[in-house]
Amino acid sequence: MSYVGRVCAEVGAVVTNGPDPEKPETYTPEEVVAVKAVRRALAAWGVPKASLGELELIVFTLNSKCQVEETLRRYRAYLNNLLDAFEITADDIWRDDAEARRQLQSQWNFLHSAGIDQEGRQIMWLSGGGNGDAADQACHIRACCRYFFAVHADLHTLRNGVTLVIDATDKTLGMARKLQEIWQQNLPLRPQNIYILGTNPVARLLVNAITTIASIFLKKKVISRIRHVDLTTLASLLGPTAMPPKHSGSTSTAVDEWVRERIANFPMMNLPEPSHSVPGVKLDNQSKPKTFRAAAPGADQAIRSADL
Repeated sequence: MSYVGRVCAEVGAVVTNGPDPEKPETYTPEEVVAVKAVRRALAAWGVPKASLGELELIVFTLNSKCQVEETLRRYRAYLNNLLDAFEITADDIWRDDAEARRQLQSQWNFLHSAGIDQEGRQIMWLSGGGNGDAADQACHIRACCRYFFAVHADLHTLRNGVTLVIDATDKTLGMARKLQEIWQQNLPLRPQNIYILGTNPVARLLVNAITTIASIFLKKKVISRIRHVDLTTLASLLGPTAMPPKHSGSTSTAVDEWVRERIANFPMMNLPEPSHSVPGVKLDNQSKPKTFRAAAPGADQAIRSADL
């Protein structure tokens, strides 16, 4: 039995066979226990409380299929390779005052509000940016993180992944391509369909060559989901109402407002604060990447045996 499954059994959690139509859909006991286990482990490794937001932990854990160790690996990459590398904090991502909105305004040209696909998954629609400005790298990463969390702000998408559209109908800014690659590598993305829109035959050869190289590192099942499509075909596959405003879709909300609304309605678990620290774990003061301090030997075992 897996670690999370064992903990579920120990606390007497019973996962029902299916949703009760009389009750709103909610998280399963296994999902709750997995998120709590991830939070405990990260806290034991010295991650500050401000970087352990419940929303982020839920998105990372469910996108990692409640596999605690895989979630920890991905979350550390997020903290180290995105937040620390670009010198931003979790608070910077969630800032929504007038100044923050002004700073991010030029970034929304790269990210688009769309509907859901035919299976009910949220569509993540990325473009080259056209006249956008990715020169301020920290602002671009902040906007991309907000957008990523907004896309995953419903239970169906959290559990079933997204449909990813890479829109090449706009000119692509070199810096935007580089930054999009960085944030996609360090956020737990689970694309069930990948559609590349607007490439000409020459560009397709280049994309196919890149895909071939990427296949060395990516799972074959992900590579097999990539399709080159035109606008008519994509509208047929997704449904015309799922398209973003730039392609005459029914979603008329501006991207920043769409992101704000999705985040405001994110299905939280409302977890209680941890009752005590993980027993047997002592953290040293050795300077590691900003977000982490090294845990003492035996910390992982203490985390696993902790009262969740």
